[in-house]
Amino acid sequence: MYAPTKEQIAEFKKKHSRIFYITFPELDKACVLSKPSRQVVSLAFSKAQTDPLAMAMVIRDNCWVDGDEELKTNDDMLISLNTKIDKIVGITTTELKEL
Repeated sequence: MYAPTKEQIAEFKKKHSRIFYITFPELDKACVLSKPSRQVVSLAFSKAQTDPLAMAMVIRDNCWVDGDEELKTNDDMLISLNTKIDKIVGITTTELKEL
């Protein structure tokens, strides 16, 4: 399974600020993605309106930093990644109260 070195992590953080190490144990694969820009998030959400997995595909394709190259074409990866999008995008829990 791919695992970045300490030096690579430092280099990735210098270039991308926030990065995420994502493992897919059942596939024995892993990758590093950067936090998406607002433009990438907007594109991802717009694509998700017609294709639920398109959001994960946009994030993967635009935020890929390094990792097992097979993950770029693996549909199982997209399905698993889709469950982590909220963490990668930075969606936080909110509360709404009517006043």
